[in-house]
Amino acid sequence: MSLHLIEVEKLLKWLQISLGIIVLSLSVYGLLSGNYAFNFYMFLFAGLMLFVGGLNELKEKRKLTAMFSFLTSAFVIYVSIYTY
Repeated sequence: MSLHLIEVEKLLKWLQISLGIIVLSLSVYGLLSGNYAFNFYMFLFAGLMLFVGGLNELKEKRKLTAMFSFLTSAFVIYVSIYTY
């Protein structure tokens, strides 16, 4: 495995974790404060997190799981844009 592929894998994993932390922070804030103004961003970042997870699955040759992640990501992003 080349150095470039290892760096891309680390970047994708870091990006997925970062997006997960953002989603968790926004959802906890909404639950504790009762202010749901940031739900659009929470869903958008959740969709992006699923998309990055799909890329990780695709790199690991798990095509069915990757396709499910991509479809779920597209649905979540569509819902976040359509409802807000």
